[in-house]
Amino acid sequence: MNAPSPNPNVGDDNAASTGEGPHTVQAALTFIVPQDGKPYFESSALTGGAPRLFFQTEDHVATIRDMRPLAGDLSIDRQGFELHTRPTAVADLYDDEMVARDYEAEIIALLQQATGADQVVVFDYTRRSDGAAGAANPDGLRGPAGRVHVDYTPLT
Repeated sequence: MNAPSPNPNVGDDNAASTGEGPHTVQAALTFIVPQDGKPYFESSALTGGAPRLFFQTEDHVATIRDMRPLAGDLSIDRQGFELHTRPTAVADLYDDEMVARDYEAEIIALLQQATGADQVVVFDYTRRSDGAAGAANPDGLRGPAGRVHVDYTPLT
């Protein structure tokens, strides 16, 4: 899991970590404040209106780097992600039937090729839009994610 990166600068705290350089930007990101209970929210599908949050948040300034110039040097084993560009045969990514039938098959093939996994299971996806209404999803309209988050946690 900790194989060295082919590019010695990937992951290093160099000049780019200060926000300098053409591929960096400083931005305030919203994080959930640590708390005793498990943070959760009720989506608009449950509330019938605006989502309800059951946690507090706070902003922290962070350096955001454009990883595209480093795409060939990134590794799931080292950085925890990779960047891939692949064409899709799906003409309309807002067509639920086409996404379920064709796009999911493309994503499964991509992940199997990239990771060597025997099986890949697509169990959820969310469309997001910065348009005024957001993007249509089975659980309601979704705008851009408003905070740094993961969508799933282990049951404990």
